[in-house]
Amino acid sequence: MQKRFRSYQIYIKKSNASGFTLAEMLVSVFILVVAVGAPLTAAVRGITLAQTSRHRTEATFLAQEGLEAIRNIRDTNVQIRVQQNRAGGPVNHKWDEGFGSGANCHIGNAADKGCTLSVFTAAGYTLNLAASTNKCTGPSSGMCPDTSSCGKVRYVEVGTQRKYGHNLSGGTVRDSIFQRVVRVRNIVPGEEVRVEVIVEWDEKGQCNRVTAEDHLFDWSPF
Repeated sequence: MQKRFRSYQIYIKKSNASGFTLAEMLVSVFILVVAVGAPLTAAVRGITLAQTSRHRTEATFLAQEGLEAIRNIRDTNVQIRVQQNRAGGPVNHKWDEGFGSGANCHIGNAADKGCTLSVFTAAGYTLNLAASTNKCTGPSSGMCPDTSSCGKVRYVEVGTQRKYGHNLSGGTVRDSIFQRVVRVRNIVPGEEVRVEVIVEWDEKGQCNRVTAEDHLFDWSPF
């Protein structure tokens, strides 16, 4: 008997589709990281710049506040001199009383560092046009040694506003990041002084500074 065998043929169809190689996967991941990371980096940088800008704005306000306080003391002194003259008495009140020679803010020698300044009362947080000053006597150290001897400017939040000063006290008063010093130097003794207000703060290991300066004169007619 003759045996018959069936033959089978197996066909393997080769597909044209191919998978991703490792190199392609790595390139895809890199593109994804760049696409997602770039906006995140920009957002973080934007937040940082906004915070730095806010700090610089606050520092500028504190510097200008210092100048305005010294100007107000000068104007008050002149008004007193006018009143003394009208009263017929001696005009003996000095135009630079409170900030001239011998005052807390006056720089008379190398040992003088300047003064702190507070334009709000310690407890009621109301505006004090006379302003209170104290000599800076602390050590010069830290990232911003030029103003560190004066200590931190303190603040209290009243409504939506912050009121700053060195003399503030109470449970709601906090230390700010800022240090401020006021320095007054004679240019023409008895006639002209230079007022310099320096505000510094340490931000991410770098000392930032805002300086405001003005020259004040004795404009009283007596």
